[in-house]
Amino acid sequence: MRIVPFREWPRCDQVNWLKAIQEKDLLDTPAPLARFSKSQQRRLQSAYGRWLGFVAKQITANPQASGADALTPSNLRAYIDRLKVLFAPYTIAGFVTDLETVLRAFNQDDLGFVHIAATTLRRLGQPVGNKRTRLRPSSDLYRLGVELMNRAQNEPHPHVAACMFQDGLMIALLAARPVRLKNLASIEIGRHLVRHGDHYWLVFPASEIKNHRHLEFPLPLEMTDLMESHIKIHRPILMRNVGKWGSTPHTGLWVSEHGSKLNRTAVYRRIYKRTREHFGAPVTPHLFRDAAATSVAIEDPAHVGIITAILGHSNPRTGETYYNQATSLQAARTHHAVVDYFKQLNAQGV
Repeated sequence: MRIVPFREWPRCDQVNWLKAIQEKDLLDTPAPLARFSKSQQRRLQSAYGRWLGFVAKQITANPQASGADALTPSNLRAYIDRLKVLFAPYTIAGFVTDLETVLRAFNQDDLGFVHIAATTLRRLGQPVGNKRTRLRPSSDLYRLGVELMNRAQNEPHPHVAACMFQDGLMIALLAARPVRLKNLASIEIGRHLVRHGDHYWLVFPASEIKNHRHLEFPLPLEMTDLMESHIKIHRPILMRNVGKWGSTPHTGLWVSEHGSKLNRTAVYRRIYKRTREHFGAPVTPHLFRDAAATSVAIEDPAHVGIITAILGHSNPRTGETYYNQATSLQAARTHHAVVDYFKQLNAQGV
């Protein structure tokens, strides 16, 4: 779902936003959003832009329309259903709460159903802090990617095979080199993905990395032939399939079903779908990073310091954090094993 940037908002919404964040004299009543920090205002602006992206078709016909005009219980329900494809209920609750905050700042009334929706979602969901229950070892994630690529070899329909192989390669690459979703989706052949000898390398300039640190590392040797198969066999099949969105030649590594460059949301959705089908619960792209760090902390605690390099972080305390998390996970598994053991003894009457 597209987040409409402020410069493309309906004119009336732009005016309302600027009024809502306007700094005033000490003796004047402060504008409703002026008390928020700049980062909080950016978050609120993003939340409203996401809503505008959802209702864009309903309001573009009327140049005087506002995104608020499309806010109805049925539209909000459909909006939440769309978000559920990508986000957990607790995260969606935050989006809906931010939307409500912006609309109240725009002097909109009758927002009770919006507040109820956010409250219900927050009650149903759980914070990302409980993510460790969904963690999978990196080896399991990598194995899933390889399994999908192997299955693609037996798929009779070339287009279906190409999509399956690409999904598998995407998952295997992320399991082996857990870069951030933004960087994973942005990979271009010849720019971010280059071949040196027997290895493919990923290269990201500092300007494209969250903490502005240059990243450069090789992919595992066993991925060289897999990458070659994608670039020379499967990717061209997807590039030829010009669909409803149309497409122009591009160097993106990941290609949509319509031949265009796969965007960040689509990459997220594919990984979410494949991992949920295989494991019963989704493993989001960011959890691949947690999985890599935790796997190192469990399997090779003597080298926990490499976690900082794997994730591209600058703070060495990152390794300690994941070591502690790994210790908690290992303790929980040991406890469960003991519980299961005594259950078996009881069942045998011992």
